[in-house]
Amino acid sequence: MGNWRLLLVALAGLVFFMRCSENPVNLGEKVLPDPELSGKLLKDTLYANVLTSVKKPENLKTNNTSRLLIGKFQGLQFRPIIKFTKPVAFPNKVYVHKATVALIVRAVQGDTLIPYQISAFRITEEWEDNTDDIWTDYRTSIDAAVPLGTVTLEGRAQDTLYLSLEDTALVATWTDTGSAIPNYGFLLDFDDSHPDFIIEFQAHPKLIIEYEVELNTIVRKDSSFAVTDAFLIDGDFNSLDTTRYHYVSTLRPRNIVLGFDFQRFVDRFPDGVLVTSVNLHLPFVKEKSWIHPEYGANLYLRALTQPLTSGELSYDTTLAPIGFDRLNLDSTYLQIAAGTERRNFAIQYLQRWFKEDRPYEGFLIEFRNDTDYFSYFAVPELDQAVPYLIIYYWIPPGTRF
Repeated sequence: MGNWRLLLVALAGLVFFMRCSENPVNLGEKVLPDPELSGKLLKDTLYANVLTSVKKPENLKTNNTSRLLIGKFQGLQFRPIIKFTKPVAFPNKVYVHKATVALIVRAVQGDTLIPYQISAFRITEEWEDNTDDIWTDYRTSIDAAVPLGTVTLEGRAQDTLYLSLEDTALVATWTDTGSAIPNYGFLLDFDDSHPDFIIEFQAHPKLIIEYEVELNTIVRKDSSFAVTDAFLIDGDFNSLDTTRYHYVSTLRPRNIVLGFDFQRFVDRFPDGVLVTSVNLHLPFVKEKSWIHPEYGANLYLRALTQPLTSGELSYDTTLAPIGFDRLNLDSTYLQIAAGTERRNFAIQYLQRWFKEDRPYEGFLIEFRNDTDYFSYFAVPELDQAVPYLIIYYWIPPGTRF
């Protein structure tokens, strides 16, 4: 019991750390408990014995994203669907002089020297989000005869596109709550002859309306933000080499599943140890991956509760996810950020193996947000490069090991 009392004291002392020069294993980071505690700090490497990937079967809903994607890229196609409602305190019967949608450009992927043409088409059926049945073939749910308006993105320098809606009479019906013409919004489409590209717009674009009211010729201006928007996702990746790599990806999400023989590690220490810091090194091949220039490695690590070979992705919701968002210097490994995240991983995840009987089965690697942008990482098979954990742990004096 004395050793376990020391362990509890050590846990309370995790807020204190020794200088690197005092570290008996010459650590590159501060992971020791209170230096007044005697004992040994050791380092071990644990290699993965399971590596696989699981593809989520469902079509992702995109109606709560912060960005709207349009374009085609590596087999996937994206088309925004947008619906505006009447601006606050807007009169019912108006004559619309001009209606413009302001589309804020957040990012462009593809050849930025090519002009990309975007057109708006009236949607002809009711919808709630991008997974509705009417979108099985989007062409059957739009009026493709005459576009509502067209705009061209000329290079990446443009930060906002202004799409002028030519059918101002239709826009007037959107602002009239007594109109018999239903408001289903519009879809943004692109010229399919373009080479691969993606434009990311800020979600909830603004509609700017210049209008006159009855019996008054003064032109007024008002605006409204989209209350319902999403983007359609069609197709699937055509660039992934699933015979040689496992993938973690967005949009058509794939998640990495990792397993380690934690029990074998735990059995070496019948009196227990205090795990102070852990880092996961997950190899990936940069040339086979697509890293978003803004978001980078925006990943989470979670504890899986189902057998690793089950294909299920159930994880422990009582544990906070661990940020898994660092690349090593030569961009060959994904890692956990040094400091707090590695300590949390040690205490909340690995330390549980010394207190509970098989608390979880392994780890799930997923994107924090898998709907806002296009990205994936290619992880080679175990016979090419093995993921591993670097584990730092403290052993009280007199412990048998």
